[in-house]
Amino acid sequence: MKWKPVLSVIISAILYSVFLFINRIFLKDRIEPLAFAWGCAVFGAVYALAYILATHSFGDLKKIPTKSWWNILFLSLFGTIFIRTLLVFGQSMTTATNTAFIQRTAPVFALLFSIFLLKEKIQAKKILYLSMMIIGVFLLSVVDKFSASLGNILIMGTAIGIGFDQAYSRKIIKNGVSPYLLTALIYLSGFVFQSLITLLFSKFPTSGYGIFAISGFLLIASILFRNIGLDTLKAGVVSSLLLLVPVFTAILGFVFLGESFSFMQYIGAFLILGFGFLLMS
Repeated sequence: MKWKPVLSVIISAILYSVFLFINRIFLKDRIEPLAFAWGCAVFGAVYALAYILATHSFGDLKKIPTKSWWNILFLSLFGTIFIRTLLVFGQSMTTATNTAFIQRTAPVFALLFSIFLLKEKIQAKKILYLSMMIIGVFLLSVVDKFSASLGNILIMGTAIGIGFDQAYSRKIIKNGVSPYLLTALIYLSGFVFQSLITLLFSKFPTSGYGIFAISGFLLIASILFRNIGLDTLKAGVVSSLLLLVPVFTAILGFVFLGESFSFMQYIGAFLILGFGFLLMS
């Protein structure tokens, strides 16, 4: 196992954890979720455009096959609707605890999609390790009650979407599009789709752009490091490593918000880290 791409995905998990942590604090100000998503998309597009202008020419973009362009636009639209937009509506109908637990089932869907889309083969023991890591996430999340409400169903949709996004991104990368350029193009086109959705269902924010800039950077950077990992690692392995997100998020909550771990949460963290190491060995 090459450790450079593994480290890249771990960095992605850390960045996404900080993204979630900052958002948790910021949303206490009751900013409308779709407006917040649009604000992050603005700066994601700015960073993406800056990268493309600094490192690529128009001729480089013309070299991308037409089929890959359609795949990039499809993935960008899919991510805007079935991940970010579905998430903000789902969060308004269910608890944060349910959201955290349900979204962490994404590796299961990434594993399934990678088998069908990429013809990847997963050893039986790695399926066992993945299952133990998911149990660890369940214990770490400390779910008190779970019900099949509309909110939970929408959040499950985002988990399926994240799994599909990871497998489909690897498919595009394997067809010759670099992970750096893929990330930039998805966020640049995603801004257009997010703007249309915000225009239809919400209103554009008039403040909070400092937080948007930070959150947008953390989000696009986390996806970039994930895609770098996808350039070498199987989608199922990348998804498993991203199960570290709730561990890092819990640590941030403990250090900065005074949140404490229960005994079951310690067991959950141990399962995630321990079986994650076995998965990589």
